[in-house]
Amino acid sequence: MRVVVGSVVLARAGSKLWTGEPLATTLTSAFLAGSGLLLIAGLWTPLAGTVVAMIATSQILSMAPDRLVCLLAGTVGGALAMLGPVAGRSTLSSSDGSASKHCHAGVVRTSSEPRT
Repeated sequence: MRVVVGSVVLARAGSKLWTGEPLATTLTSAFLAGSGLLLIAGLWTPLAGTVVAMIATSQILSMAPDRLVCLLAGTVGGALAMLGPVAGRSTLSSSDGSASKHCHAGVVRTSSEPRT
């Protein structure tokens, strides 16, 4: 998800960076491009997802011509912001490795509990 949204955001923002747009559009495109790069790299996912969601929401409200792309990018960016960097990991462990918890379908149980 991060790579797809980051690529879409980076492609859309990159096309507007060097076209001689007004300063506000250039700054918005620069923030989107930076957020896209962070999402692709997997760094600061909550921050980058929040920036994408906020800018996409403002573009939807300002009646941008491609509102559906903004809606999709904003929705997935918001989801990435809420999921954060631990999305997709199935095992969490303490620093000493003794107490591990397994996540399955939203249920967290310790390794000593039997699976049902």
